[in-house]
Amino acid sequence: MKYAKIIKWILAVLFVVGIVFSFYGFLVGFESNGNAPVDNMLYCAYAFALITVAAVVFGVVVIGGINNPKSLLKLLAGLVAIVAVVLFAAVRCVVSAVNIVLAARYGK
Repeated sequence: MKYAKIIKWILAVLFVVGIVFSFYGFLVGFESNGNAPVDNMLYCAYAFALITVAAVVFGVVVIGGINNPKSLLKLLAGLVAIVAVVLFAAVRCVVSAVNIVLAARYGK
């Protein structure tokens, strides 16, 4: 149960950081200062995503592997499925972008 308390405090800190960046954006103005508030909020979102991925990796892989080593095989199958879906989406995105560029260049 120690992990639940740690996660609760981390979530509280991240929530406060998100609120601070939101208020900063509204106080300064999103369109003034060369869109600096928007850039800061995007960097904050990237940091939140990295923290989330690190927490999932630590929580699922490390703690799950310690508690039940046999569950790592199921985890590996799930990770392979997730990677396949993400790669499929990335390939679709690239193909779509190439089609847009070709249509713009050749007028089709």
